[in-house]
Amino acid sequence: MTKVGNARASTPCRGAATPLGPLLTVIALALAAPVVQPATASAGAYDFFSCSQPNGAAASIDGWTPTTGNSEVETENECGEGGYMWAAVMGDKAVPVGSEAVWAFVPPAGTQIDEATLFRTFNNVDNEDTGAAFTFENLKAPYRFSSPFERCGVSTVYHYSCSTTGGFMGRLAPNTESDVPSTDLLSEPGGPAPGIYMVAGCWGGLGGSEEHCEGGTTGPIAFAGLVSARITLEDNSSPKVTVVGGTLTTGTELEGEQNLAITGTDTGSGMFRAILEVDGKVVQTTAVENNSGRCEDVGQTRDGRPAFIHAVPCALEVNDQYVFFNMAGIPDGPHRLAVQVTDAAGNATTVLNREAVVGRGACNGTCGDHARLAARDARLLKPITRGYARSGLRLSGTLREPTGSPVAGASMELLQQAAYTGAPLRAIAATKTNVAGEWAFVVRRGPSRGLLVAWRSHALDTGYAAQIEYHERVFADIGLDAPRRVRMGVPFDFRGRLIGGYIPPERSIIQMEIFFLGRWRTIETLRTNARGRFAYRYTFTPGGPGRPSYLFRALIQYSRAYPFLAAASRPVRVGVR
Repeated sequence: MTKVGNARASTPCRGAATPLGPLLTVIALALAAPVVQPATASAGAYDFFSCSQPNGAAASIDGWTPTTGNSEVETENECGEGGYMWAAVMGDKAVPVGSEAVWAFVPPAGTQIDEATLFRTFNNVDNEDTGAAFTFENLKAPYRFSSPFERCGVSTVYHYSCSTTGGFMGRLAPNTESDVPSTDLLSEPGGPAPGIYMVAGCWGGLGGSEEHCEGGTTGPIAFAGLVSARITLEDNSSPKVTVVGGTLTTGTELEGEQNLAITGTDTGSGMFRAILEVDGKVVQTTAVENNSGRCEDVGQTRDGRPAFIHAVPCALEVNDQYVFFNMAGIPDGPHRLAVQVTDAAGNATTVLNREAVVGRGACNGTCGDHARLAARDARLLKPITRGYARSGLRLSGTLREPTGSPVAGASMELLQQAAYTGAPLRAIAATKTNVAGEWAFVVRRGPSRGLLVAWRSHALDTGYAAQIEYHERVFADIGLDAPRRVRMGVPFDFRGRLIGGYIPPERSIIQMEIFFLGRWRTIETLRTNARGRFAYRYTFTPGGPGRPSYLFRALIQYSRAYPFLAAASRPVRVGVR
């Protein structure tokens, strides 16, 4: 059919008397740029371009639904052809009053219309001569039978008309622009979500049911067209997203491309972006899933938000979806990393928040990870058992490349883990290899322990590229003092101490023993103080054996809480007179 209005833009007249009718609106939604917000933040918003974009490129008509009352009115979508989404009343035969062609926009579930701007054209060539009936075109919100906020009609009775004269100023010219009043977008309590309606129809005025509209022409006698619309939708909910894997969750030295696997759902605009923050600052954003190209920002907005050409642009559900970030450009070292997933309206959910090391830092002697450590004395690689006084060690060896070349200037670490339950692994010394790749450590006296000589290939590595383990078992060392001579029946004191430290909080148990009748016999069990010291009072009673002296010693048994092997003190002899 031939449509009226493509060559001339009509200017609607606003008058007191107006027909009530539906409103057709082509809406262009532009999604709001995701700005990272807490999940509890207020509702976000996004824009959507409908029918065509501001630059003239095509857009979808998502959310728009056409209806017609009978065959004498028509709706058509010619947006993809650079035209209009239009509703019209045909003029080649009588059109009953009450006939309407309607385009209705209803926002997607989980959203509501915040504001809208329509680029429309009305053309009214109502030449019927059948009384008070006349054609009209109007726009309405929030409901189908609301009062129009923009309208056009012809009636000799009501003296209400719209001009169709004047030069064509362009499809998106200022005189075609119509903002939906904010008050017209308010919903009734408990009512459905507000919508936007564009209507062309035949109205009966105050006449009878026999009246009709007929222009005697093969073209439309009423035409309402929408070339573009920009609709802002509010989205009140944040995505519900969980992390199900990825290197960002477990990596300890993050270099190059890293990933995060997420599963989630959203209501409204869909999951749009994943945002990486480093120490509280946004450093990268990446798409969650482009939704077959729908979830892409087409720009062209006046408010700075990204814009889309589909009402629901992004995926409402993802499963095991990987998002990728590149650590290049982030300074090497420890950082707090956070990842947020936003929907197209900017509502955000934090899915990751952890400390991690980015990069590996400077090379340590060599940049390769395959240098080898070797001990100079291989005998020390077997468990060694000795007394505390001889527990110090000298450890030495080499660090060489797989080719045999020495690694010079490499920092080496010596770590120790005492042999008690829950003991930490602690660094106790450091050195550097010489030009021949040689290293050496002098280990002080200590408890039963594991010793680790280790090399990191890069300064920030959390693990070691090469290491050698040594194991030393050490007998406890107990000092015991007593008077050399005592009197019968007069009390005297033994005083002792555990040498080497590592006294557990519950104190160590000491057994006091006397050598009597050919063997050692326990005469008392006692505990040390927090410093490993102990004391014991003893009295020789009259009438006992008549020996002039006796041997005493202190004994400690092995315990998982005390990192020494079982041992006894040097016996002390006490004379009696």
